[in-house]
Amino acid sequence: MKFPYGTSDFYKIATQGYYYADRTQYIRLMEEMGDYLLFLRPRRFGKSLWLNTLKNYYDVARKDDFEQLFGNLAISKNPTQTRNSYFILTFDFSCVEIERTPKEVRASLFEHINAVIEGFNKDYAAFLPEKAEISDNALRSFKNLLSVVRQTQHKLYLMIDEYDSFANAVLISYGRQNYENLVRADGLLRYVFREIKSATSGLGVDRVFATGVTPVVMSDVTSGANIFDNISLDRACSELCGLTESEVEKALKTIIKECGLADSFVKGALALMQTYYQGYYFHQRQVEKIFNPTLCLYFFKKFKRECEYPEEMLDANLAPDADNLRYIKGLPGGEKLLWELSQGKRITTTKLINKFGLKDMFNQKRMDLTFLTSFLWYSGIISIAGKNKKGSLIFDVPNLVIHGLFIDEAKDILLTDSLARNDALNASAKLYEDGEIEPVVKFVEQRIYPVFSNRDYIRADELSVKAIFLAILFEDRFFIMESERERRKGYPDLAMIVRPDCRQNGILDVIIEFKYISLSEMKITGEQIRKMTDHALCATDKVKEKLEQGKKQAVRYAQDLKNEIQFVSDDFAPAKWVVVSVGFERIVWKKV
Repeated sequence: MKFPYGTSDFYKIATQGYYYADRTQYIRLMEEMGDYLLFLRPRRFGKSLWLNTLKNYYDVARKDDFEQLFGNLAISKNPTQTRNSYFILTFDFSCVEIERTPKEVRASLFEHINAVIEGFNKDYAAFLPEKAEISDNALRSFKNLLSVVRQTQHKLYLMIDEYDSFANAVLISYGRQNYENLVRADGLLRYVFREIKSATSGLGVDRVFATGVTPVVMSDVTSGANIFDNISLDRACSELCGLTESEVEKALKTIIKECGLADSFVKGALALMQTYYQGYYFHQRQVEKIFNPTLCLYFFKKFKRECEYPEEMLDANLAPDADNLRYIKGLPGGEKLLWELSQGKRITTTKLINKFGLKDMFNQKRMDLTFLTSFLWYSGIISIAGKNKKGSLIFDVPNLVIHGLFIDEAKDILLTDSLARNDALNASAKLYEDGEIEPVVKFVEQRIYPVFSNRDYIRADELSVKAIFLAILFEDRFFIMESERERRKGYPDLAMIVRPDCRQNGILDVIIEFKYISLSEMKITGEQIRKMTDHALCATDKVKEKLEQGKKQAVRYAQDLKNEIQFVSDDFAPAKWVVVSVGFERIVWKKV
């Protein structure tokens, strides 16, 4: 079995025996949904492959290849009347170079459009009465193409991949003003979409399918894009992109058989992939959680080639999502929200919205988390987790890969220089290699708390303490980092479970239970507590009570966890600690 990691060429996949998760049953549904569709999903979620599948299905030049390409797929049993009946024109806006000035962006976009039209002339030479004339103004070239198309018996299916790619990149890299230059009344993008809309009024464009990440750009170009129906929130489309658990399990069974590994590997590999890559819900009534397909293909390819799990579970292809996180930090309330998500907290909002622009996101009067939550959801940074009793939607971080991105942002807040990061790594290694917790505790107490206390949006509580330690200790090369207290009742504050493929390395499984006591509860001042010895602090009634409470919980949680993660090890015996923070002044601990 070959895996098409990084490949979105359906023709290549279908003709060269690559793995393909069949979604062609959705083609008929797409036709019934409308002529001008917008489909949004996070980056690296299979949108381009789906677009390319549609291209091969509808392309008149691929008519003789239909049986070869689709003969074994669902759509072949009942193809639609429109198959192989269109000219296909595909714009990929991710190809547009990101430049600082509007003039440079315009030149890059027009260069791309003209190149696509030149390719169209060559691909359909046998069908066209003449070539479409190329102009310096690419939208004039587009009109020339439409004029040629109208002389034939076929109509045009326009496909736009990553419609918002370069506009979002301009916003993140060069700021709000440069972005607004693109989408204002006389801006480049509004001009482009106005021409596309005009082309659908009998001038040759019969259908349009566009993909992207968020609806922000489409909303900001307003009337130029009001023909599009955003189908991203439709329940019927919730599993259009992504892999299901049964598909992942089937692929793993094939790899494990080819590698000559025991069948028991399937359970462990599936559980590992669930932790790192699953967890996406694109509709509140979606039945099954979806896996990130790009990361799954990355895992499959590495696993098949080496017959062992990849050391790095996070593929560098997710880097753009990190860019989105950094952008969100600059929005009103953004940094606070990201910090709370890194703690494992959930977001609650009344609804997801499918149309909102940049002004909505910056409007303080309307900043009720609805826009930020929707933006994060479209970006794949959070996922639907359910509903509360009032009917509001609940969101959380979908999996460990995305949680790792949040942790990286938390580290930027807490570890302000490379020296601090190196010291944190050394202190962490002492914990899981030698079973010594004191270095990491003292690092947090002496190096982090002074920085942390200046963040006025951060509450002083147990969750905050846990988030600090998680940021310092997070290491997914060796561990499955479990920190899901709000999701699962009776779960440890922090469990560092050594990955199945790393258990021979001699590093320790770790469980830490955190407790917090405010200075007011202790009836003591910060100055007084800083003068106390660790022994004296541990002897106080409040601290003794918390240590004993944490000890009982850590023992119980370790047993519950052992029963749950048998796929990791039959002799799971973690090192256990209780860590008690008194204000943001002192930390004491006890090994269980």
